[in-house]
Amino acid sequence: MREVRIEKALYYRTKEFDSYCKGYPKTSEISLVDAILEWETKYKPHIEQLETRALRLGKGDYTRLCDLENPQVVERLTVRESSWNNGRNDWASPGEEECFKAKGLLVFPPDVICAPFDNYSVSEFGADKSAFTFPLPKDDISLFVCSIVPVREGDFLGIFAGNIRFSTDVSVTHGIRGPVDNLWLDYSQVTGTLNQMLVSEPGGPANVCLVWEVISDDIGTEARTSWRVSVKATKSITPFDPLIRVAAEQEQYILHSSPENAWRGFLVPCQTD
Repeated sequence: MREVRIEKALYYRTKEFDSYCKGYPKTSEISLVDAILEWETKYKPHIEQLETRALRLGKGDYTRLCDLENPQVVERLTVRESSWNNGRNDWASPGEEECFKAKGLLVFPPDVICAPFDNYSVSEFGADKSAFTFPLPKDDISLFVCSIVPVREGDFLGIFAGNIRFSTDVSVTHGIRGPVDNLWLDYSQVTGTLNQMLVSEPGGPANVCLVWEVISDDIGTEARTSWRVSVKATKSITPFDPLIRVAAEQEQYILHSSPENAWRGFLVPCQTD
């Protein structure tokens, strides 16, 4: 196999792979080497993407800027590095954060409390599948987002990028309402990998949902109140199947139906190059 430049499939082979090779029927019209070579050709680019991401995560690239360096993404998306953040949801302003604190809303039910996001975790066996979620070409001009490993219902796929707001002027195009009145996520200024996923109309089909969670390390301390808007699977998802969420409003669905807006990462124009 090495003679025909099969590398990744052999380097990352598992016991299941070895068993498959040993049990491969000798009467098959396609030889084992040709079958594995086909796998290598098809999946090698995705394995290399994962390798790059793992190396960059180890060097502190928690915003995952490496996604913006993928040539297939560059051809379909123009976003400033400063507007790309897959690592956390920051407050849009200290003033709005203080207003939220002043309401005394610092006691939360257990179902919204989560552990801190492990930006360095790369394991397909746990419930955190965020390291395996990538933007890929949908066609010549747009992207879709998928996991390259199997996903189970409830798995965490990453953070939906945006800034936390506490105000009454919730955007109908770029707003995701939170669990508290006037608390919402604004993704008009910041975007990320999962913001590029497909969007259905309100009430339409979906395989993921957006979940508001409080970072547990900050509860009961003087630290800033940290929210995380997580993307979680609502059903089992096959590798490379598009992730789809439901639009919060009809206006948001229209925003995501535009190729021009997709090219800008769904940001307002001043936030793109």
